[in-house]
Amino acid sequence: MKVDFHCHTIATKTDECKSRNVSVDVFKSKIELASVSMAAITNHNHFDKEQFDLFQKAVKDTCILLPGVEIDVRGKFSPNTIGHVIVICDPNQIDSFSRVVSSMLNGNTANDFLIDIDPLVNAFSSLNVIYSAHFSKPKV
Repeated sequence: MKVDFHCHTIATKTDECKSRNVSVDVFKSKIELASVSMAAITNHNHFDKEQFDLFQKAVKDTCILLPGVEIDVRGKFSPNTIGHVIVICDPNQIDSFSRVVSSMLNGNTANDFLIDIDPLVNAFSSLNVIYSAHFSKPKV
């Protein structure tokens, strides 16, 4: 079984490549070509439930699609270090997940949002989520 828990579908930050903006058809085609059986949409500091629902409907026969987000996080032991934490949620909790992400972002843009790890974990504490972190990653 092939999985991809780090799919971007929207360029949410100004320095991201515009090729991240993909249509439903392009997303479906890439999932099928890669033979991915399970994936998560994890755009930077952004979750779009309407887009997720469209993409999930498009791939439902070939892939289990999970809601997620990739959050900019300040390092706990090295405050000058910025990393990313991918948060993937149980699809049965998508409405709650969408509300938590929206509340946590509190109107900040994807470019401006940054959070410490403890408030991030607290924000999702009532949900069934998986975390995957990467810090000190060189910018590519």
